[in-house]
Amino acid sequence: MEKEKQENGRFGLIYPNSAAVDVGSMEMYVSMPNAEGTSTVKVFKAFTEDINGLVQELKQAQVTCCHGGYRSLLDGNI
Repeated sequence: MEKEKQENGRFGLIYPNSAAVDVGSMEMYVSMPNAEGTSTVKVFKAFTEDINGLVQELKQAQVTCCHGGYRSLLDGNI
């Protein structure tokens, strides 16, 4: 890992199929992987319908690990 950091100046990717969720009272900001191999940040409202849409997008993006407020999204425990 140290050699990789020295070569490209960044840390290596540890969890490639992960998403990060920042939960607010009215909306959620979600960073998830995209088809180009980088991250996309999307905004979802905090209503049930929107959360269900978020779950579908995470599954489409093949996210297997979720960090932040809604860790149980992928387990169907909402």
